[in-house]
Amino acid sequence: MSLKPHQNIGAICAIGRPADEKPMDCRAFTMNRPHPSPVDLASEPDFVLGGVQIRPSSREVLVKDQQEVLEPRVMQVLVALARERAV
Repeated sequence: MSLKPHQNIGAICAIGRPADEKPMDCRAFTMNRPHPSPVDLASEPDFVLGGVQIRPSSREVLVKDQQEVLEPRVMQVLVALARERAV
């Protein structure tokens, strides 16, 4: 069975619900939210999230004396989630 893009959201929202319960329509929630701006890592400012220093432009995550470099897409997701938290 192939779902169209707008059907995927409804299918996901139906997961874990009792069979006799009407599936929740999540499309209204996602369609009414403003589309986030793309994450351009080079122009994102550094920030702190729960005591962890995040440097999007270099894709670095610093915790005390440890440093990790994240994959670009992973850093974009982290920045997007941090933006949502700040809203």
